[in-house]
Amino acid sequence: RRLKEIAGVSIYFQRLVPLEAFKVEDGRALGYDLLWKADFSKQRIERLTEIAEKSRALRELCLRHSWMKAMLGAALEGSLHRNKAVRTKLVCVSDKEAIQIGKNLVPSLMTEQLATAGVNEWKIQNRAVKELMEEQAWFEPMVVVLAKGIV
Repeated sequence: RRLKEIAGVSIYFQRLVPLEAFKVEDGRALGYDLLWKADFSKQRIERLTEIAEKSRALRELCLRHSWMKAMLGAALEGSLHRNKAVRTKLVCVSDKEAIQIGKNLVPSLMTEQLATAGVNEWKIQNRAVKELMEEQAWFEPMVVVLAKGIV
């Protein structure tokens, strides 16, 4: 019971951290928070909607990049699609391209044995993801946690 209370308090304060103060460990924690009690794709997408409202950093990132929720939603869907690399710059990504980038995650994970290698392949194939991971150091660890939960 105490551990549940402590975890709840930890998650509460984690969600208050602003985007500029987010660290690698915070990214991992956000990844686990997005997967919490979400076993199916529909539950993961509902969880994304909930966390995007509650997490200050994710909310700020979604405001900065309007397509972010669409990309994460497509990635969390976890269905296998044909992989098409998207070479668009981070600042020029459209919602349609964001969805394609999100859908590219699962095929990248399927070709590699480790989630980190699959995420790295996803980063190489999609220019905007690479730029985002360079800009936000916590984003890659978050996606690695998500990748482990999706596949």
